[in-house]
Amino acid sequence: MDSFSGRKLMKRILVTGSEGFIGKRLCKQLRILNYKYTLFTLDRIGTGVNHTVVDITSNSLESEILRINPDIIIHLAGNVSVKFSIENPLADFQVNALGTLAVVSSALKTKCSNFLYLTSGGAIYNSSERFPFTEDSPTKPKSPYGLSKLIGEQYLDLLATEGLNWTSLAVSNCYGSVYEQKQGVIYSMWRDLMDGVSPRIYGANVLRDFIYIDDVIEIILIACEKPSNRRLNVSFGTSITLSQLLEKIQMILHTNIQPIILPVSSRDVPTSSLDNSNARKFLGWVPKTNLDQGLRLSLAHN
Repeated sequence: MDSFSGRKLMKRILVTGSEGFIGKRLCKQLRILNYKYTLFTLDRIGTGVNHTVVDITSNSLESEILRINPDIIIHLAGNVSVKFSIENPLADFQVNALGTLAVVSSALKTKCSNFLYLTSGGAIYNSSERFPFTEDSPTKPKSPYGLSKLIGEQYLDLLATEGLNWTSLAVSNCYGSVYEQKQGVIYSMWRDLMDGVSPRIYGANVLRDFIYIDDVIEIILIACEKPSNRRLNVSFGTSITLSQLLEKIQMILHTNIQPIILPVSSRDVPTSSLDNSNARKFLGWVPKTNLDQGLRLSLAHN
Protein backbone atom coordinates (compact mmCIF):
# COMPACT_ATOMS: atom_id res chain seq x y z
CA MET A 1 0.00 0.00 0.00
CA ASP A 2 1.09 3.57 -0.63
CA SER A 3 1.89 4.94 2.83
CA PHE A 4 1.13 8.50 1.67
CA SER A 5 -2.25 8.00 0.08
CA GLY A 6 -3.37 4.76 1.66
CA ARG A 7 -4.22 3.48 -1.80
CA LYS A 8 -2.84 0.49 -3.64
CA LEU A 9 0.06 1.39 -5.93
CA MET A 10 -0.79 1.44 -9.62
CA LYS A 11 0.40 -1.49 -11.68
CA ARG A 12 3.27 -0.90 -14.06
CA ILE A 13 2.21 -2.11 -17.49
CA LEU A 14 4.55 -2.50 -20.47
CA VAL A 15 3.28 -2.63 -24.05
CA THR A 16 5.75 -3.86 -26.67
CA GLY A 17 4.98 -2.90 -30.25
CA SER A 18 3.27 0.23 -28.98
CA GLU A 19 3.59 2.03 -32.32
CA GLY A 20 1.64 -0.57 -34.29
CA PHE A 21 -2.04 -0.45 -35.23
CA ILE A 22 -3.29 -2.33 -32.18
CA GLY A 23 -0.58 -0.88 -29.94
CA LYS A 24 -1.52 2.74 -30.57
CA ARG A 25 -5.21 2.14 -29.91
CA LEU A 26 -4.44 0.09 -26.80
CA CYS A 27 -2.08 2.70 -25.35
CA LYS A 28 -4.66 5.41 -25.93
CA GLN A 29 -7.12 3.44 -23.82
CA LEU A 30 -4.54 2.65 -21.14
CA ARG A 31 -3.74 6.36 -20.78
CA ILE A 32 -7.42 6.92 -20.02
CA LEU A 33 -6.98 4.33 -17.26
CA ASN A 34 -4.06 6.25 -15.74
CA TYR A 35 -5.67 5.97 -12.31
CA LYS A 36 -5.15 2.22 -12.55
CA TYR A 37 -1.94 1.68 -14.54
CA THR A 38 1.38 3.38 -15.07
CA LEU A 39 2.04 2.87 -18.77
CA PHE A 40 5.44 2.08 -20.28
CA THR A 41 5.90 1.53 -24.01
CA LEU A 42 8.58 -0.13 -26.10
CA ASP A 43 9.09 -0.14 -29.86
CA ARG A 44 11.76 0.29 -32.54
CA ILE A 45 10.40 3.77 -33.21
CA GLY A 46 8.49 6.47 -31.40
CA THR A 47 8.88 9.03 -28.65
CA GLY A 48 7.08 10.09 -25.51
CA VAL A 49 6.92 9.76 -21.76
CA ASN A 50 8.04 6.34 -20.48
CA HIS A 51 8.83 5.21 -24.04
CA THR A 52 11.84 3.02 -24.82
CA VAL A 53 13.23 2.73 -28.34
CA VAL A 54 14.69 -0.75 -28.73
CA ASP A 55 14.26 -3.75 -31.04
CA ILE A 56 13.08 -6.93 -29.33
CA THR A 57 15.94 -8.77 -31.04
CA SER A 58 18.50 -6.37 -29.54
CA ASN A 59 20.99 -7.45 -26.87
CA SER A 60 19.90 -4.44 -24.80
CA LEU A 61 16.27 -5.59 -24.57
CA GLU A 62 16.68 -7.43 -21.27
CA SER A 63 18.32 -4.55 -19.47
CA GLU A 64 15.57 -2.19 -20.62
CA ILE A 65 12.79 -4.52 -19.42
CA LEU A 66 14.61 -5.04 -16.11
CA ARG A 67 14.82 -1.26 -15.71
CA ILE A 68 11.07 -0.89 -16.30
CA ASN A 69 10.30 -3.86 -14.00
CA PRO A 70 6.66 -4.20 -15.10
CA ASP A 71 3.82 -5.97 -13.31
CA ILE A 72 2.10 -6.74 -16.62
CA ILE A 73 3.53 -7.16 -20.11
CA ILE A 74 1.37 -6.98 -23.24
CA HIS A 75 3.52 -8.32 -26.05
CA LEU A 76 2.40 -7.00 -29.44
CA ALA A 77 5.77 -6.46 -31.13
CA GLY A 78 6.60 -8.58 -34.14
CA ASN A 79 6.16 -9.10 -37.85
CA VAL A 80 2.51 -9.19 -38.95
CA SER A 81 3.02 -9.79 -42.67
CA VAL A 82 2.60 -13.28 -44.13
CA LYS A 83 4.19 -12.05 -47.36
CA PHE A 84 7.26 -10.79 -45.50
CA SER A 85 7.60 -14.10 -43.68
CA ILE A 86 7.55 -16.03 -46.96
CA GLU A 87 10.18 -13.79 -48.50
CA ASN A 88 12.25 -13.48 -45.29
CA PRO A 89 11.58 -16.57 -43.12
CA LEU A 90 14.74 -16.17 -41.05
CA ALA A 91 14.03 -12.53 -40.20
CA ASP A 92 10.43 -13.45 -39.37
CA PHE A 93 11.63 -16.22 -37.02
CA GLN A 94 14.13 -13.93 -35.33
CA VAL A 95 11.46 -11.35 -34.55
CA ASN A 96 8.36 -13.43 -33.82
CA ALA A 97 9.86 -16.53 -32.20
CA LEU A 98 13.23 -15.50 -30.79
CA GLY A 99 12.04 -11.97 -30.05
CA THR A 100 9.12 -13.35 -28.05
CA LEU A 101 11.47 -15.72 -26.24
CA ALA A 102 13.65 -12.76 -25.31
CA VAL A 103 10.70 -10.82 -23.92
CA VAL A 104 9.44 -13.82 -21.95
CA SER A 105 12.92 -14.58 -20.59
CA SER A 106 13.30 -10.97 -19.49
CA ALA A 107 9.86 -10.99 -17.86
CA LEU A 108 10.89 -13.94 -15.70
CA LYS A 109 13.64 -11.78 -14.18
CA THR A 110 11.25 -9.01 -13.14
CA LYS A 111 8.23 -8.75 -10.87
CA CYS A 112 5.96 -9.40 -13.86
CA SER A 113 3.02 -11.59 -12.83
CA ASN A 114 0.88 -11.45 -16.00
CA PHE A 115 2.04 -11.82 -19.62
CA LEU A 116 -0.34 -11.24 -22.53
CA TYR A 117 0.66 -12.45 -25.97
CA LEU A 118 -1.17 -11.75 -29.22
CA THR A 119 -0.90 -14.51 -31.77
CA SER A 120 -2.67 -15.23 -35.04
CA GLY A 121 -5.98 -17.03 -34.96
CA GLY A 122 -6.02 -17.31 -38.72
CA ALA A 123 -2.52 -18.61 -39.43
CA ILE A 124 -1.80 -21.24 -36.76
CA TYR A 125 -4.61 -23.77 -37.20
CA ASN A 126 -4.89 -26.61 -39.72
CA SER A 127 -7.25 -25.06 -42.26
CA SER A 128 -8.22 -28.46 -43.65
CA GLU A 129 -9.84 -29.44 -40.34
CA ARG A 130 -13.47 -28.91 -39.44
CA PHE A 131 -14.31 -25.31 -38.62
CA PRO A 132 -14.95 -23.13 -36.71
CA PHE A 133 -11.63 -23.88 -35.02
CA THR A 134 -11.48 -24.21 -31.26
CA GLU A 135 -8.35 -23.88 -29.17
CA ASP A 136 -8.12 -27.68 -29.23
CA SER A 137 -8.18 -27.86 -33.03
CA PRO A 138 -4.95 -29.18 -34.60
CA THR A 139 -2.35 -26.58 -35.47
CA LYS A 140 -0.60 -26.69 -38.83
CA PRO A 141 0.65 -23.32 -40.08
CA LYS A 142 0.91 -22.83 -43.83
CA SER A 143 3.30 -19.88 -43.64
CA PRO A 144 6.50 -19.05 -41.74
CA TYR A 145 4.51 -16.29 -40.05
CA GLY A 146 1.97 -18.73 -38.60
CA LEU A 147 4.76 -21.05 -37.48
CA SER A 148 6.79 -18.32 -35.79
CA LYS A 149 3.74 -16.98 -33.93
CA LEU A 150 2.88 -20.48 -32.73
CA ILE A 151 6.46 -21.09 -31.55
CA GLY A 152 6.37 -17.82 -29.63
CA GLU A 153 3.25 -19.02 -27.80
CA GLN A 154 4.86 -22.39 -27.09
CA TYR A 155 7.89 -20.68 -25.53
CA LEU A 156 5.54 -18.71 -23.28
CA ASP A 157 3.59 -21.81 -22.25
CA LEU A 158 6.77 -23.79 -21.61
CA LEU A 159 8.68 -21.18 -19.65
CA ALA A 160 5.94 -19.55 -17.59
CA THR A 161 6.38 -20.37 -13.92
CA GLU A 162 3.95 -20.30 -11.01
CA GLY A 163 4.75 -16.64 -10.53
CA LEU A 164 4.02 -15.71 -14.14
CA ASN A 165 0.45 -16.07 -15.33
CA TRP A 166 -0.26 -15.67 -19.02
CA THR A 167 -2.86 -15.53 -21.76
CA SER A 168 -2.36 -16.02 -25.48
CA LEU A 169 -5.04 -14.26 -27.51
CA ALA A 170 -5.41 -15.88 -30.95
CA VAL A 171 -6.91 -12.97 -32.84
CA SER A 172 -8.75 -13.41 -36.14
CA ASN A 173 -8.51 -10.68 -38.80
CA CYS A 174 -8.41 -7.50 -36.72
CA TYR A 175 -9.53 -4.39 -38.58
CA GLY A 176 -10.28 -0.74 -37.93
CA SER A 177 -9.88 2.67 -39.49
CA VAL A 178 -8.31 2.32 -42.95
CA TYR A 179 -6.64 5.67 -42.34
CA GLU A 180 -4.80 4.21 -39.35
CA GLN A 181 -4.29 0.54 -40.26
CA LYS A 182 -3.07 0.98 -43.85
CA GLN A 183 -2.76 -2.75 -44.46
CA GLY A 184 -4.91 -5.87 -44.74
CA VAL A 185 -7.60 -6.99 -47.14
CA ILE A 186 -10.17 -4.34 -46.14
CA TYR A 187 -7.65 -1.56 -46.62
CA SER A 188 -6.53 -2.98 -49.97
CA MET A 189 -10.10 -3.20 -51.27
CA TRP A 190 -10.91 0.31 -50.06
CA ARG A 191 -7.77 1.79 -51.59
CA ASP A 192 -8.41 0.18 -54.99
CA LEU A 193 -12.05 1.25 -55.04
CA MET A 194 -11.15 4.83 -54.10
CA ASP A 195 -8.57 4.83 -56.91
CA GLY A 196 -11.11 3.45 -59.40
CA VAL A 197 -9.08 0.27 -59.78
CA SER A 198 -10.48 -3.27 -59.89
CA PRO A 199 -9.78 -4.89 -56.50
CA ARG A 200 -7.84 -8.15 -56.60
CA ILE A 201 -9.44 -11.06 -54.76
CA TYR A 202 -7.24 -14.07 -54.16
CA GLY A 203 -9.92 -16.73 -53.93
CA ALA A 204 -13.51 -15.47 -54.16
CA ASN A 205 -14.72 -18.11 -51.72
CA VAL A 206 -11.91 -17.77 -49.19
CA LEU A 207 -13.49 -17.46 -45.74
CA ARG A 208 -12.34 -14.86 -43.23
CA ASP A 209 -13.44 -14.08 -39.68
CA PHE A 210 -13.12 -10.37 -38.85
CA ILE A 211 -12.98 -8.71 -35.44
CA TYR A 212 -13.18 -4.95 -34.88
CA ILE A 213 -10.27 -3.39 -33.05
CA ASP A 214 -12.31 -1.99 -30.15
CA ASP A 215 -13.43 -5.52 -29.27
CA VAL A 216 -9.79 -6.66 -29.34
CA ILE A 217 -8.78 -3.82 -27.02
CA GLU A 218 -11.58 -4.75 -24.63
CA ILE A 219 -10.48 -8.37 -24.28
CA ILE A 220 -6.86 -7.32 -23.76
CA LEU A 221 -7.92 -5.06 -20.89
CA ILE A 222 -10.00 -7.85 -19.36
CA ALA A 223 -7.09 -10.30 -19.63
CA CYS A 224 -4.86 -7.79 -17.83
CA GLU A 225 -6.92 -8.53 -14.72
CA LYS A 226 -7.98 -12.13 -15.44
CA PRO A 227 -5.15 -14.29 -16.80
CA SER A 228 -6.31 -17.69 -18.03
CA ASN A 229 -2.98 -19.54 -18.56
CA ARG A 230 -4.11 -20.76 -21.96
CA ARG A 231 -4.84 -19.71 -25.52
CA LEU A 232 -8.17 -18.03 -26.21
CA ASN A 233 -9.64 -17.42 -29.65
CA VAL A 234 -10.67 -13.81 -30.29
CA SER A 235 -13.21 -13.44 -33.09
CA PHE A 236 -16.68 -12.12 -33.76
CA GLY A 237 -17.75 -15.69 -34.44
CA THR A 238 -18.99 -15.35 -38.01
CA SER A 239 -17.17 -15.81 -41.31
CA ILE A 240 -17.62 -14.20 -44.71
CA THR A 241 -16.17 -14.84 -48.15
CA LEU A 242 -13.90 -12.22 -49.70
CA SER A 243 -16.47 -11.68 -52.46
CA GLN A 244 -19.15 -10.95 -49.86
CA LEU A 245 -16.76 -8.64 -48.05
CA LEU A 246 -16.17 -6.64 -51.23
CA GLU A 247 -19.92 -6.36 -51.78
CA LYS A 248 -20.37 -4.86 -48.31
CA ILE A 249 -17.55 -2.36 -48.85
CA GLN A 250 -18.94 -1.35 -52.27
CA MET A 251 -22.37 -0.76 -50.76
CA ILE A 252 -20.90 1.61 -48.19
CA LEU A 253 -18.76 3.46 -50.75
CA HIS A 254 -21.50 3.44 -53.42
CA THR A 255 -19.16 1.92 -55.98
CA ASN A 256 -19.66 -0.92 -58.44
CA ILE A 257 -16.30 -2.04 -59.81
CA GLN A 258 -15.81 -5.60 -60.95
CA PRO A 259 -12.98 -7.36 -59.09
CA ILE A 260 -10.16 -9.40 -60.58
CA ILE A 261 -10.43 -12.94 -59.24
CA LEU A 262 -7.10 -14.70 -58.79
CA PRO A 263 -6.23 -18.17 -57.45
CA VAL A 264 -5.49 -18.69 -53.77
CA SER A 265 -1.81 -18.76 -52.90
CA SER A 266 -0.47 -22.10 -51.66
CA ARG A 267 0.70 -20.27 -48.53
CA ASP A 268 -2.64 -18.62 -47.88
CA VAL A 269 -5.25 -20.03 -45.53
CA PRO A 270 -8.49 -20.85 -47.39
CA THR A 271 -10.61 -20.88 -44.24
CA SER A 272 -10.29 -18.75 -41.12
CA SER A 273 -13.19 -19.29 -38.76
CA LEU A 274 -12.76 -19.25 -34.97
CA ASP A 275 -14.95 -20.40 -32.11
CA ASN A 276 -14.80 -17.73 -29.38
CA SER A 277 -16.72 -19.71 -26.74
CA ASN A 278 -13.79 -19.98 -24.34
CA ALA A 279 -13.11 -16.25 -24.41
CA ARG A 280 -16.73 -15.76 -23.41
CA LYS A 281 -16.49 -18.49 -20.76
CA PHE A 282 -13.17 -17.62 -19.10
CA LEU A 283 -13.17 -13.84 -19.46
CA GLY A 284 -16.84 -12.97 -19.81
CA TRP A 285 -15.99 -11.14 -23.02
CA VAL A 286 -18.60 -10.63 -25.72
CA PRO A 287 -17.74 -8.85 -29.02
CA LYS A 288 -20.02 -5.89 -29.64
CA THR A 289 -19.27 -4.61 -33.16
CA ASN A 290 -20.57 -6.69 -36.07
CA LEU A 291 -18.97 -6.47 -39.50
CA ASP A 292 -21.52 -4.06 -40.98
CA GLN A 293 -21.05 -1.65 -38.09
CA GLY A 294 -17.29 -2.08 -38.07
CA LEU A 295 -16.91 -1.48 -41.80
CA ARG A 296 -18.86 1.76 -41.61
CA LEU A 297 -16.67 2.93 -38.74
CA SER A 298 -13.50 1.81 -40.53
CA LEU A 299 -14.30 3.51 -43.83
CA ALA A 300 -15.60 6.76 -42.35
CA HIS A 301 -13.51 9.90 -42.72
CA ASN A 302 -11.90 10.91 -39.45
